[in-house]
Amino acid sequence: MTKKHWTILIFLIFMMGCSAQRQSTSLVKRERKFFTPDNWQQPIEGKSSIQPVAAPRSVPETAVVQPATKPKNKQFKPDFTRPTTKIMASAPPKTTTNNDGFRPDFASAVAPLPATAPAARVAGNSREQMDGYASWYGPGFHGKKTANGERYNQNQMTAAHRILPMNTWVQVHNLDNNRITVVRINDRGPYKKNRIIDLTRKAAESLKFKDKGTARVSLKILQYPKNYDPSKGLDPYKQVVVQIAVFKGEQRAYNFKNQLSQRYDHIPFLIDDHKKKAFHVIAGPYEERTQAVKIARALKAEGIDNFVRSYRK
Repeated sequence: MTKKHWTILIFLIFMMGCSAQRQSTSLVKRERKFFTPDNWQQPIEGKSSIQPVAAPRSVPETAVVQPATKPKNKQFKPDFTRPTTKIMASAPPKTTTNNDGFRPDFASAVAPLPATAPAARVAGNSREQMDGYASWYGPGFHGKKTANGERYNQNQMTAAHRILPMNTWVQVHNLDNNRITVVRINDRGPYKKNRIIDLTRKAAESLKFKDKGTARVSLKILQYPKNYDPSKGLDPYKQVVVQIAVFKGEQRAYNFKNQLSQRYDHIPFLIDDHKKKAFHVIAGPYEERTQAVKIARALKAEGIDNFVRSYRK
């Protein structure tokens, strides 16, 4: 053979050797033993150098481990490492189209309050927030949501009061001109000094003080709402609470409340079921809003979400 032929032959033999080496490497890779995710402590074949974990002494070696099943009556245990989710109402706000549901008969005497109501707690007797100055609010609030969920309408006979229950019917007497009108409470306020009631523009026009802005008035309760408890007076409407969570199930609410009571034994926790469809876990009630705010901040620092609200609207 010529020198050229020998060079080609040596090159072919070299290439065949490289191909054989790649095949042997791929075979070795296929024969490697891997650990499975379900049984990571033992290899597929052969013996493992990892020693099995010994079973706890409290569990007998002959005990049969049953598959985990969710118990039917599993107790709720709150996770304090995560903030509780604030549950917001999804129902659309109510809209009042007619406020003439109550027509007082001024020819007849107003029915007295039940005898079970302590005289000191009844607004009509104590005169708390019943004598002072009235103001009115209108264009800037028209169409906005009021405290009881309705839409404010400046052309209806409604009003805002600090403590009277929602849907209470009140007689407003303008002491400056001796005019009288009747309104229904559906909002909270006013919060300026000496002012006890905020009327709509229509109510202010009825009492003839729209242009003046304020008037000296005296209030008289004509009818409380059906859910009003006269035995407790107006105290619940002046108090505030810290709302922490809402549950549909009563037992879950009480379990969560008990967990909070054990963790924070210096805070009074209650279950508020006034809406009958849900169970609110609250702290309080407190006479002063500053007290409730202090507790709310302390709970938020612990990772428990909450907000301050009136005990009763």
